[in-house]
Amino acid sequence: AETQRELASEWRSWFELYSQRVLSDTRDDETRRDEMRKTSPKYIPREWMLVGAYEAAERGDYGKIEELALIFETPFDEHPEFESKYYCRTPEEFRKKAGVSFFS
Repeated sequence: AETQRELASEWRSWFELYSQRVLSDTRDDETRRDEMRKTSPKYIPREWMLVGAYEAAERGDYGKIEELALIFETPFDEHPEFESKYYCRTPEEFRKKAGVSFFS
């Protein structure tokens, strides 16, 4: 296993390379951010999201399925109304649930 020092060194090396790349990039920051946002979706289907949705659907509540369908139709968009609910770490209730937290 790597030590904390080795990991810190690897991160510093990566950051230095990334900083050099950013400094040599001729695009302005806003253009670069826009391009990143167009290629990296903000919302990614996670197992914990899906589990919560299909468990609710089994009880006859399709609201979560409808929310996820809306989000994943346009995963690059902001969706501020869903940010606190779906743009977050795995909720505590799913963190130790086998088949959910370990693949999210």
